[in-house]
Amino acid sequence: MYIKQVTDEFPDMNIIANMAEKINDLDKNQIREILTEYREKLDQSCDIIASKFNNLLKGDKLNILTFSNSYTIENVLIKSDTSKIAKIYLYESNPGGEGRVLAKRLKRIPSIESKIKLVSDMEGDNLIRDREVDFILFGSDAYADRKSTRLNSSHTD
Repeated sequence: MYIKQVTDEFPDMNIIANMAEKINDLDKNQIREILTEYREKLDQSCDIIASKFNNLLKGDKLNILTFSNSYTIENVLIKSDTSKIAKIYLYESNPGGEGRVLAKRLKRIPSIESKIKLVSDMEGDNLIRDREVDFILFGSDAYADRKSTRLNSSHTD
């Protein structure tokens, strides 16, 4: 029922309904192949976004702020020209703590581990207010231009 509500509201998301119908008819190997193909396309998309982000990195020692635990953001930061980045601030994103989850994973990457700074949500707000960040990165599960509607994992608008 929920899938129908989403696809009625966001026709561009009909892929979800189509996938749900097809999954019921697949065996494990077919599902594995589909997921592998999806992961490859997702990685290609991340490469394109990272390339565009790198083109935006003008000057050096820029400060970046992000809010979410996003596969895309993680990969963009990993693939970025880290020589141009001073700090990567991550909101804790309470109460769920998504920022802590992403910070833990990013600290495993030698080229950026020393640049990671986890900040409270209030500290992040202050960084923006005081213009201490050069870029703010947002993750999104889906975006539709129509009526400026957003659909994401926490079901917010």
